[in-house]
Amino acid sequence: MKRKHDTRDVPEGAKRRVNQKGQAQALLVVFGKDTWCDLTSTGRAKVERPEWYGSLKMSDGTTKLVKLCRDKMAAELMLAKLRTTEERISVGIDIRPSLTSEKFFQLVARYWADKARIGCTDVYIRNSRWILARSLADLAVDSLEGLKKLTEAQLVAWVDRLKIANGSKKQKTIQVKGFMRWLLAARLLPRVPTFPTISTVTKYTRRPLSRHEVDLLEKNSPWPRGLFYALGFATLARRGAMLSLLTQDVHLNGPDAWLLLRAANSKTKTTQQVPVPRRLVIPLQELIDQCPPGVPLFHAMNGHNLHHAFWRDLKASGIPKENERGRAMIHGLRHGGATEMLEKGVSVLLVQRMGGWRSLQVLSKHYAHLSPIRSRKEIDNVFE
Repeated sequence: MKRKHDTRDVPEGAKRRVNQKGQAQALLVVFGKDTWCDLTSTGRAKVERPEWYGSLKMSDGTTKLVKLCRDKMAAELMLAKLRTTEERISVGIDIRPSLTSEKFFQLVARYWADKARIGCTDVYIRNSRWILARSLADLAVDSLEGLKKLTEAQLVAWVDRLKIANGSKKQKTIQVKGFMRWLLAARLLPRVPTFPTISTVTKYTRRPLSRHEVDLLEKNSPWPRGLFYALGFATLARRGAMLSLLTQDVHLNGPDAWLLLRAANSKTKTTQQVPVPRRLVIPLQELIDQCPPGVPLFHAMNGHNLHHAFWRDLKASGIPKENERGRAMIHGLRHGGATEMLEKGVSVLLVQRMGGWRSLQVLSKHYAHLSPIRSRKEIDNVFE
């Protein structure tokens, strides 16, 4: 602890005295307490201001003397928090944020400029900009420091206060999390806190697409969306994983063609080598020849408005968007392909490996409708 002194005017009516050493003093309120302060030769009160300092070991191995709070207990808590932060940085859990001279509104504008550069449409940016601004206002965050101090408890309380539909709640958390991840990638934020899970209730059932419907989509959809639908049906790949495919992920040379679905681009967080049907090798090679270097294979497709394009392709192919089995969605390509494989006798273990499902229990949960009765013909063939 170091003690510093400063002087201040003595208020009118303050009590005065002379102590045993002959030093004139005045009674002042210092840090909430009545304290007798010595008077200078000019009649000003000399106030003693304690300051606490601590030795902090940085993540790079050096030692730094840091200034702490004035209160002893608060100073100890602050030093413990600083040490925890440095330990998390040293093991790679957090990063050391860089300093920036940009204002908060400039960071937000740069974030949306990056979104526009990677292909987000004006409609998406306009709607999402409003959602992010409203969410930050609800969280009472208007600065980079406010985001750094945001805790998981504050996020839980914020979600509980949202008296809106589940989908809107999820969109708000998605926009805030996306902005914080962008700041983390720019090394302006030390970490992204854990956001509360929001369970959404779907208003409709997603139905698997049949082989006939996928063939119609492949035939009547513009290039390369038709190939996209056929490839998703045949490989059970998710939309995000397919939109992130690079030319080096497609291996068409040799007798066996296959795709490499990387864990970083997959919701299942697993890397898979998925076989490609022979009939798709030629159109895939044509798409690779048209693809500029360094960009995704399906770069010409807008991933944010893909559902609307999919529904237009359904209409052009004469396929109803909804029927008694549910609504047709892009995710139905994955479930339709798995259903087709299982009904045609493909090994359940192979389907599980291709689809990236973590266990057979998860697979059976999604495809419980494939009862043994539907495969009675194959069973009779085995035992006869």
